[in-house]
Amino acid sequence: MKKIITSLLFLALVATSFAQSIEFANGKVKSWYAPNTGLYDCKISLKNIKGQEVTLKYRKLSQVLPDSWSFTLCDNFNCLPYLPDTGTFYPMQDKEYAELKITIDSKGYADTAYIKYTMWDIETPGTIDTLDYSIYVKFNAYTNTLIKSTVTIYPNPANSFVTISANSGSKASIYSSNGQLILSKTLLVENENIDISNIKPGLYLVTVLNQEGIHSKQLIIE
Repeated sequence: MKKIITSLLFLALVATSFAQSIEFANGKVKSWYAPNTGLYDCKISLKNIKGQEVTLKYRKLSQVLPDSWSFTLCDNFNCLPYLPDTGTFYPMQDKEYAELKITIDSKGYADTAYIKYTMWDIETPGTIDTLDYSIYVKFNAYTNTLIKSTVTIYPNPANSFVTISANSGSKASIYSSNGQLILSKTLLVENENIDISNIKPGLYLVTVLNQEGIHSKQLIIE
């Protein structure tokens, strides 16, 4: 009897260790029919069902992308002006919701994008989910009103500081020309001075994320 009980406990522990940490209420394979102008969000939502804090990692498995489109990826902490090969979610609390969001701008070109990411709990790397994005823009796709940017950056070129004018609460990030995140912060006031004196001269991309969407502007640091 003791052997049976021990075996059952072992099996229960194994089952628990390989239990799924997250669930996808609306599925992991999704398709979207996007407009031919403006930004369009393609989201796959998830929920922590582990019963404790979970940290998720993701890796790009494959992509087929139109050259004419632009892409942005947001996890539950970072928004990047490209599709990264790998990334890590900010730790999620039990029952917390999040999403892996790909935002496209087709710029008026009809085409199709296919993107796959894998995702896993860092504590159970053997249990992997595959997220499948299919995004279609047809020739007769409806036209969205383009977002009128209320974000300005000055001076540009800049050397010691730059002022970002945007709604308070916006998240501003500066990326190098090779996509490396250099600086990121939440704006506390509508016209906030950002110290860039420690950033090397060169061409950078500034993204500002707020309720209007994602705004991207080039910045020259001298």
